Amino acid sequence: MWNRKSCFLLFPRFKLIGKANKFVNKSSFTCCCHKAKVEDRHLFIFGLGYLGKALAVQLVRQGWKVTGTKRTESVEKEILESGVEVIPFDTESSDDWNETLLQKLNLATHLLVCIPANQRGDPLLSKLGLPNLQKHRIRWVGYISSTLVYEASDSMSWIDENAPLAIQTKKASYYIAAEEQWKRWTKDCNIRLMIFRLSALYGPSRSALDTLLRMQSIGWNIKEFFESSSFAGDVMVSRIHQMDACEKIATSMLLEWTMPGNLCIVNLSDNLPCTRAECFDYAFQLLDEDTIKAWRALHKIKGDEDLFTVERSWKEVGKQMRTRITEHKKGKRILNQKLKALFGESLYFPTFFQGLLQVKNDILRRSLSEEP
Repeated sequence: MWNRKSCFLLFPRFKLIGKANKFVNKSSFTCCCHKAKVEDRHLFIFGLGYLGKALAVQLVRQGWKVTGTKRTESVEKEILESGVEVIPFDTESSDDWNETLLQKLNLATHLLVCIPANQRGDPLLSKLGLPNLQKHRIRWVGYISSTLVYEASDSMSWIDENAPLAIQTKKASYYIAAEEQWKRWTKDCNIRLMIFRLSALYGPSRSALDTLLRMQSIGWNIKEFFESSSFAGDVMVSRIHQMDACEKIATSMLLEWTMPGNLCIVNLSDNLPCTRAECFDYAFQLLDEDTIKAWRALHKIKGDEDLFTVERSWKEVGKQMRTRITEHKKGKRILNQKLKALFGESLYFPTFFQGLLQVKNDILRRSLSEEP
């Protein structure tokens, strides 16, 4: 069992100090864990989507064994080359567990569920039910929920983990039901449960900047987009970068013995909620010729060069966007105080400003690395 003398850790930047179990950030990605301890950890991920895939690849590089499920048999090159073991599995079309999946589940020490909730709650528990696993091996279960579960509030109010739930809202009710199902399952098995209520997730290939680049690639008029109804009734949205979400989830697994009780609910969010208009405003400012050419090269898009020219007049649109934010006061300003108290104050990308700049730099870096 992991104990206080075991190291800190995979991700990276924490050191235990004093008697209060407080954590301070360190600057480097280091791991002083005994190799055998890391290799003894086997994470099973249901749903190798945008978040699950990134976490799986990152953990394998640090010595973990990771198995995950995908709905289709097609597997991205990054996963194939990383060493993540992938099992095709679709909760909607499957009526039973396959033998390979069961074997791997019985080897798992940690279980992460990234499959979206549906009208039945969690598809695994509501349709299939978890089989008779070797539950004594599982030390930690993580469930990726959503900040959709919260009632919207006026723009000046912060929403913490104790805020009222939107039980009357259809999609929110799905996640609320799924959370309750996992609470019952882990309580019956006496297994620690972490519920992560995820804010809007963004990062490389999935961001406001990528949206603008895709619009240009197919000839959409960005100026018209900014002036469209897309921003009508704009409200506060909380976000978190993919890398920060992965780090905090992994830190939770590695610091499982510090968690209070067998149930912990934590918001995954950065420090600066903003409107959708403000986010796209900044993404537009990052949209220069070098980024457009790099993105085009990565996606091998052919077409008229004029399609990728940033018109000077569009720069004025970005300035106007802040004045178009409506007077609507409903939104979700998600508080991340508990997240930082448990897993460290620092975020790689504390606001969308740093996060979108990283997305841009990632496009430029990948373009250069793929040049012949």
